[in-house]
Amino acid sequence: MFTPDREPHPAVAEIKFLMQPVELKPSENYRGNEGQLLVHVAGNSNAEIVLNVKNRYSFSNLSHLVWSWHLVSNRSVDPIRSGCFVLQLNGDTITAVVVLDDVLSRVMLLERRGAVAENSYFLNIRGSLQNKTSWAKSSHVVVAQQLPVAFRFAQPKSTLAQEEQIMQSNESLRMVEDVKSISVYRSSLGDSIPFAIIDKESASLASYAPNGTNLFEIGALQQNFTRAATDNDRGGMELTLNFLQLFGFLQDLYGSICGYEDFSYHSHWKMVGLDQKSPPEVACIRTQLKESQNGDEAIVVAFCTVGQDRVKPLFTLTVSYHFYLDGRVKISNDVFPSKAIRKATSLPRVGLSIKLKKCLTEVKYFGRGPGENYPDRKSGSEMGVYTTSPAEMGYSKYIVPGENGSRTDCEWVSFRSAEGDGLCVLSDRARRCGSSFSCSALLYDAAELHTATHTLPARRDGEHIVHVNIDHKIMGLGGDTSWFPGVYPEYLVSSKDAYKYSVVLVPLEKEDDVALKVYGIPR
Repeated sequence: MFTPDREPHPAVAEIKFLMQPVELKPSENYRGNEGQLLVHVAGNSNAEIVLNVKNRYSFSNLSHLVWSWHLVSNRSVDPIRSGCFVLQLNGDTITAVVVLDDVLSRVMLLERRGAVAENSYFLNIRGSLQNKTSWAKSSHVVVAQQLPVAFRFAQPKSTLAQEEQIMQSNESLRMVEDVKSISVYRSSLGDSIPFAIIDKESASLASYAPNGTNLFEIGALQQNFTRAATDNDRGGMELTLNFLQLFGFLQDLYGSICGYEDFSYHSHWKMVGLDQKSPPEVACIRTQLKESQNGDEAIVVAFCTVGQDRVKPLFTLTVSYHFYLDGRVKISNDVFPSKAIRKATSLPRVGLSIKLKKCLTEVKYFGRGPGENYPDRKSGSEMGVYTTSPAEMGYSKYIVPGENGSRTDCEWVSFRSAEGDGLCVLSDRARRCGSSFSCSALLYDAAELHTATHTLPARRDGEHIVHVNIDHKIMGLGGDTSWFPGVYPEYLVSSKDAYKYSVVLVPLEKEDDVALKVYGIPR
């Protein structure tokens, strides 16, 4: 849980949340769907909620804590409003009344500027020490809880006209195909600089230059089904057999008699061809090109296989690239596992990897944070807009390096240079149900993390390629034990299911506000 110099691992935030001594829940009249907190608004100046408070202390009341709240959204790093409240004791029942009148004008403005589905609100509750103690300073946060908020207005709200209109212009897109690639040109950039290039052999997006400069390094944007194994991924029966100095052939004997369920996830990945040392290759079988009549959209559809063997692939894959005049690229992926891979207990991940230029080190995202979190280790990580960098996003102090640095439930993530230009990766809001993704941006590639045997030296932003993972699905970390597979079934990635997902690349210029740029995009 801690490094030798007593620095907490990212998992400590999860432990603290699960063991905190106070729990707050909406009272009956304020409960919405899926754990949402309903805020009923009467007129323009009346909004409050009531929370039920559970004291988990055995021999202490809650008088040593002071309470505050912060309303945050998916539009800004800073809270919309903050305030304080006190607990009310009614017999054995403890409640908290939080008055939100001061936030309504700001919320109404946000609601009028966009569809309701595009705005997300969260109420962050904090319980902090009132006085210094023997183990912590005053204001130390003991209780931290986040509740998703849904506002219900008594009066229907008017809607402002959409701020960003699609401008009519004479600009157009055109595609040029040769033996190795498909190049897409925007008339505003001229005929010498392709807006984007698709590699026909691997169906990867080899270049993305929405403003004339390629934002990708060699290798570009491609499919990703592997991960650098963690120590939990490597723990299994085969290690126990090796520890007992039994010969390797007895592993096969044990597997044939007892089955391979107790073998590590990593051994399963090696057996089916998903080892990070030799990741499966994407082979494009054929491509199909389409253009809209007025030239404002260009579409490339690639039909592919994934694996070392085209005859018996691990997956069949259809990738659709939609190119737009404003520089956006929508990438839709349909992934179908074959029989050859269905015996794996779990896939490591299903997603995309991108190698970005060294200068794109200013990272901002809307998702869970601020620290590392994974599907089975995210309860203590709150939704919000966070700023970070690849050097901060990764965690290089694990004694045994491996997969690290992910942030779950992301709706968008941006990567910018010091000059302010760059790109944003946006979940496909047309498929809002389950459309969020996990994201990491590291200064090490997966091969380095997979083969390293000890803590890697820290790297500095701007000196190394930025290795980005955009994951539709990623397997949990487990950790109940580290010597047998321990990821709970709901956090595995099925090797039998088909996966369909989309992301959108959005170009960013210096003057662009990421949130306004993202939520102003027409569907």
